[in-house]
Amino acid sequence: ALDDDTDLGFTALGGRDEIALAREQQSASAEYRNDYAWLTLQRRFGPGAETTWIASYTEVDVDRSGTMDEPGRRTAVLRDRRRYDAWGLKGDVTLERGATVYRAGVEARRLAADYRYASRLRYEAGAPTPPSPPSEVARTLSIRPTGKQYDAYASARWRPASAWTAEAGLRWQAQDYDGIDSDLMLSPRLNLRWDVADGWNLRASAGRFHQIQGINELQVEDGVADFFPAQYADHVVFGVEHALPAGLEWRVEVYGKR
Repeated sequence: ALDDDTDLGFTALGGRDEIALAREQQSASAEYRNDYAWLTLQRRFGPGAETTWIASYTEVDVDRSGTMDEPGRRTAVLRDRRRYDAWGLKGDVTLERGATVYRAGVEARRLAADYRYASRLRYEAGAPTPPSPPSEVARTLSIRPTGKQYDAYASARWRPASAWTAEAGLRWQAQDYDGIDSDLMLSPRLNLRWDVADGWNLRASAGRFHQIQGINELQVEDGVADFFPAQYADHVVFGVEHALPAGLEWRVEVYGKR
């Protein structure tokens, strides 16, 4: 606590996993390393107003290898080394004014990855099915993509009447990776709640949600060396809620997703 209204925190998390497999005709090993660190600054500006800033670093390493030798059927070898790191800065602001709550935020991330992949799979005649001729698939990829991601959002929740609550928001996203043009995405969202009677609520919401392919999600094992544009889905949801005694509650929802 820097003072009564300001908190500063630092968190670090590290993980290691090692896996080894040895059989008569197969061997494999894998090592995973994950490191995360983030610095958080929270500041309160009186009742109903606060801001949070987070600076973060992520590093993920994956190292896999394996062999297979089934005489007369198939042989294979694999070497897969990947590394991913990201620097990020994120800020959020919350402001309460009367019956309205405003939220806004921004985020920027710098990304980098390193893929070093090599595999070879050979089938002998009659494998994997009896009529098959001999075949071989070999893949070698070594690429180091970089990229940036940006996000910004704003939302407001208010009560136009005692029985009604509404929330509207808009998120803007941008993605710029090696190999694809920059994607600019807008995602509007709207939520409504109607307190029909004591313990009964009706809800309705609609929104568009974009999903960006992570720079560490390239499908090099399938021979894919290019990133794909962002995907999006449109959601519409209707629901009814009812509060029961003893703190229980049931809810039924119907949704559409395209």
